[in-house]
Amino acid sequence: QTIATMKESLLEQLVNSYNDMKQNNTYSQDALNTVKDMIYQVLQETVENQHFNSNTTLTLVQNILENILGITDPDTILTSDQIQSLSNILSDMLSFSATYDCNKTTQFTDELITKTQQYLEKIAQSSLSNKITNENATIIDTNNIDMYFQTLSICSVNNLAVSAGSSSPQVTVNINTGLATNCSTQVNLELYAFNDDLLNCSKEVSSDVNKTIIGINITNPETGKTPPGVTVIIDFHGDESKCPSSCQLLSDKTC
Repeated sequence: QTIATMKESLLEQLVNSYNDMKQNNTYSQDALNTVKDMIYQVLQETVENQHFNSNTTLTLVQNILENILGITDPDTILTSDQIQSLSNILSDMLSFSATYDCNKTTQFTDELITKTQQYLEKIAQSSLSNKITNENATIIDTNNIDMYFQTLSICSVNNLAVSAGSSSPQVTVNINTGLATNCSTQVNLELYAFNDDLLNCSKEVSSDVNKTIIGINITNPETGKTPPGVTVIIDFHGDESKCPSSCQLLSDKTC
């Protein structure tokens, strides 16, 4: 508990310094950005061991992310380093809740469910911002979530096989052949793979497990909607037991 209290004190001092700099017009934007990057790094280091944290410490981290760094502001676009830091912070918060409140009895864990979606949306928005069509994907690897982001011509999507990491399933995207002829149309592809242990309350979360709890989002960036005629085939490396009950199991053990 003493370590957590020390962390809270250090975070409050850092935020106060940053706010003082913002109010002092003699500092350049570059200087402010440098301090902002420092805050992200300190936040990441603060949360990285779930055994030396508390609900209070992690709630303070969330307040700094949202109210000081503005990650819930729709106009905020993160740099690549900030994206990785936020991804690691979220992953470690999930480790804390899965370790100490797997049954979701605290307000912190209850609110983390909503915040996870908000943070992932900011990571996706920032990763896809100013992406060139068919540019290499942005792949983010953390202990609890692997992520894959790419902007593609719809002509490049049909039979496209992607994976967020070596421990996550392969996903093949198919699209209506009529739509696939309009190559000027873009789609954003988001793939998330979550650590299986996050939902296993009988053991401590480990980073050395498969990430087979997946989420897929394929949207037209102009409309935010999924194009019609899109289907997805998921290959859990031959483990048909991982196929969600809502999916159709195929003869080759994909779904």
